[in-house]
Order: sequence, then C-alpha cells, then structure tokens
Amino acid sequence: DDMFVLAHTMTALEAHGTVANRMVTTFELAGPSIFLTSFSNFMAFLITSATPITVVRAFSQQLSMAVLLNFIYLLCFFAPMMVFDTKRMLDNRMDLILLKVEDSDAAGAGASPSKKPLQQHDVRRITTDQLARLSVRDDVNPLTVFVRKFYGPILMYPITKVLVLIGFGLLFGFLTHNALENTDIGIRPSDIALDDSYQSEFLNFQEEEFPTYSAVIVSVPVDFPKAQSGLLMLQDAIQEDYWVVKSLRISQSSWLNSLLTFANGNIPSDTPLSEAAFYPTFVAWATSTGAVYSDNMSCRN
Repeated sequence: DDMFVLAHTMTALEAHGTVANRMVTTFELAGPSIFLTSFSNFMAFLITSATPITVVRAFSQQLSMAVLLNFIYLLCFFAPMMVFDTKRMLDNRMDLILLKVEDSDAAGAGASPSKKPLQQHDVRRITTDQLARLSVRDDVNPLTVFVRKFYGPILMYPITKVLVLIGFGLLFGFLTHNALENTDIGIRPSDIALDDSYQSEFLNFQEEEFPTYSAVIVSVPVDFPKAQSGLLMLQDAIQEDYWVVKSLRISQSSWLNSLLTFANGNIPSDTPLSEAAFYPTFVAWATSTGAVYSDNMSCRN
C-alpha cells in the first residue's frame, strides 16, 4: 500500500520541474504517512511477539521483520525505480516501448499562463506558494473530489479533532481493560468439557477459585481398581527410560503411590489394593492426606 501512496502522489503532481524536484516533493508529502504507518505496524507486531503462545509469537516476529524489510525496500529499491519512471514521464515516453509522444499542451495553444513551471526549490521545505502550484491535476475522480471538498475540511474542524481524541481514548481504555481482565491464553479445560456435566462444574469451579492448581480430567472410562498393577508397571517402565532423570522418582509424585502409602499406614508401598477396598480407601485418602497435594485434587461421579 505504501508503494501505491508514493506512486499516486508522484503522478498527481503537475508535470513541471526537475526529477529531483518531483522526488523531493513526493517524499515530503507522502513520506511522513508511510513512515508512521510502517512504524505503527512494526511496533504492533513487535509487542504482540511477547505473547506466550508459540504460533502467535512466531507469526508476529515474522510480520514485524517483514514490515521493516518492506520499508527498507521502499527506500532502497522502489524509490530509485520511481526516479527512472519520473524521467520517462518528463520525457513524454510511453510505459512499454519508451517512445516519445507529442505533448498535447505544447502542440496546441500552449500551457496555461497561470501555471508557471516549478523552479528548483530548497529541498529542506516546500513553501506555501510551491504547494499551491503542486496541486493535483484537474481530471480527478469523484472520490478525490469528495475528500478534497468535504472529508478533508471536516477533519480540520476543532470539534472533529476533539471527538477523535475522545474516541481514541475510549477505544484505548476498552482494549486495555480487555487485555488485562478478559484475555485467556489458549483453551481452558472447561471449554471442552460437556455442558451440564460434573466435569464442567468441577473445572469451572477449579479455574475460578483455584487457578494456580493444576487439574487433570479423565476423558475415557478407567477401571482404576483393576488398573493398579498396570499403572505401577507403566511408572517403572518410564522411570527406566534413558531420558528420565534417575534421581527423581516418579513414585514420589504419583497419586497412586500416595494412595497406597496412605493405605499402608503412611509407610511407602507399591502393593495394589483389593478391588473392594479401593474406592472406600480412595475417598478417605482424598478427603485427608490426598487433598494436601494439588496434583491429587479430583472429582468423581
């Protein structure tokens, strides 16, 4: 879009003056706009790259670099191409075949005496008289007429500026409030639990009242009394894996080992309970020792 702004600004100028004049004037008129938009986009993506969500962070980092490289491209590659195109325009050459065409103003009655050719001017600043002589061509489209006669003057009214500032302040406050109060990172477990189920009720309560505690929900039916031996064997198999630190035992943080230790009088044990005694022991453990550990918080239908 910045390229379109530069190209439109260049072609909208009266066909007078040198190539340097037209380039300086183009960048004085359109340069601040493309710089501010590029800088705003760059900073927006750079700030978003601080999010802990990996895919959003990677996307924002790539887009911030793309905006920066695009701005460098405008200055180092597109601007020189505009110089060549300006020379072509001032020489009255066609786009593709670069053949000179007859100047209709020169061939006819001549240029209007009210429009004097623009002379070489100070590149540091454009004077008011020069801006008046750099007005856009007369053959403009209806949108340009609307912006020039209605939209532009409305924006310059003091009441309009005040309303814009108030609107920006309200929008900034609303977005800040949402960012601080209503922003969730990722999907919460309660979002995927079935509505009106005990899992949904438990997870909503846990997320609202105990947000620092972790919670695990079993999504498939498991016969835990019969699965005790299998779970203990699985823990041992994982513990012996090459990538598992041997100094830290899985059994020390396992809810099942904590339950078996509770059933054995707080003496470490890995002997499974009988199927009939499993759930009564589990209830007694979960309401006493088991409730001390956040990993052991659970809900049961």
